Amino acid sequence: FLKEVGGKEKKADIEKTPEVFSDSSSTLVDSRCSKEEIKPMPDTSVDDLVAHLFSEENSAIRSTPLHNTLNRPINEYFISSSHNTYLRGRQVAARSKLKGYIATLSQGCRSVEVDCWDGRDGQPIVKHGYSLTTSISFRSVIETINNYAFFASDLPLWLSLEVHCSPSQRDIMARTMLEVFRSSLVVEPLNGSSQKLPSPNQLRGKILLKVKVAQNPEPLQESLAPEYLNLDGPQEDLERGDCQDLPGDLLQSLAVYGASRRLPKDAEFDTHRNFIYSVSERNFKKHTKDHRSLELAGTQHLVRVYPDPNRVDSSNFDPLQCWRHGVQMAALNCQTEDFCMSLNQAMFHGSLGYVVKASPQPTQIRLQVDVLMARGLKVSTGNEPVYVKMKLLVPDTSNQKRRTTTMLVQGPDVAFDENLEMSVETNYPHLTFLQWSVKTMSNGRTMPISSGIAKIDNLKEGYRVLPLADVSDRDDIP
Repeated sequence: FLKEVGGKEKKADIEKTPEVFSDSSSTLVDSRCSKEEIKPMPDTSVDDLVAHLFSEENSAIRSTPLHNTLNRPINEYFISSSHNTYLRGRQVAARSKLKGYIATLSQGCRSVEVDCWDGRDGQPIVKHGYSLTTSISFRSVIETINNYAFFASDLPLWLSLEVHCSPSQRDIMARTMLEVFRSSLVVEPLNGSSQKLPSPNQLRGKILLKVKVAQNPEPLQESLAPEYLNLDGPQEDLERGDCQDLPGDLLQSLAVYGASRRLPKDAEFDTHRNFIYSVSERNFKKHTKDHRSLELAGTQHLVRVYPDPNRVDSSNFDPLQCWRHGVQMAALNCQTEDFCMSLNQAMFHGSLGYVVKASPQPTQIRLQVDVLMARGLKVSTGNEPVYVKMKLLVPDTSNQKRRTTTMLVQGPDVAFDENLEMSVETNYPHLTFLQWSVKTMSNGRTMPISSGIAKIDNLKEGYRVLPLADVSDRDDIP
């Protein structure tokens, strides 16, 4: 059953299945047996099989993506990215908290934002400018990032610095990061030249800075003089902000692979240096309609798209269209648990924050889902009408939708036993997602109960369980 019907893909999957049974039923296997001694039991019960089918080991979603090599140049990857990471609420009056960085980094995000302003005591602070949000010290942010940078992933971490500081406090920022990050901070090109971008594998355990520079800057230093990396001596100069002995702009020189600029016209790309082009959500939409500069930037450099300032509720834009146009960093408000954030989590599931790009390829996707049952639903009353909805999310054509018939449920479990089929043509099979949701109807309105989403190429065949998350308090589930 496990091989021919259950969809087990490898011999190893079948061999380790009894271990799951042993976890589900302590009577199956003597606890003194080693893993090598565990064998399939001829008297395995139906309850044991059901427990296995609904176990995490039998999830329909792969724990790690297929074919996600980490040896390509870093601009050939989509990167899990955060916007205004320090905020835990709305953009106007929320509190800036270190917990924002802890939560985001613990989820495997590989690009966080630090919005830097002059502090009244001569030390830089982090806050959302021109708003009523509170502030936190720049040093505390850097120390927190250092503690959690590689908690969930050892792949390179980008710090997107939005700098509004005076020259003296910019230098304090640079010295603080050199002191705290030490050898983790990339301060010179890996291969002697910043023109060639390294791979995520080459940058494991490293922190890179994205810093906005002048449109016609002086040539960046290829490396920093050793005296500026000697961080063991006294820090009096740093504490009092006396930076007279520092280079013209030490902070700018630390942007080895992340000098940030506005997106130029098609004919104005600098092919001799690497840049990260920052684009607002509104300008992104204009660029996708008017010219090809966005696609060109994504093939030669890195592009970061961030939400429009008018999203004061910290809502998010649809990252799928950004990925379609080659944008590496679709920076979202990670503190907001909306559908766009769920899509982002599905994109980077099991990838450690980096997903390799794939070239567009015309593909016919045919999907067949046998919806057998839903289990553990949170229903408020008996005889509640529910149905399952499946939706194919495709970046370059209309989404496909299918649903089961409505069933009246008496408890947390309900059987459907229906077949749903969908077919779609797309140039982006690697950016096609399946969303599933259980919905109910109340007072003429359709309300979501639970939902889930995954990339099509991250799904496994066979009798599998699709995980459901409670979304009964949300109204953004399509």
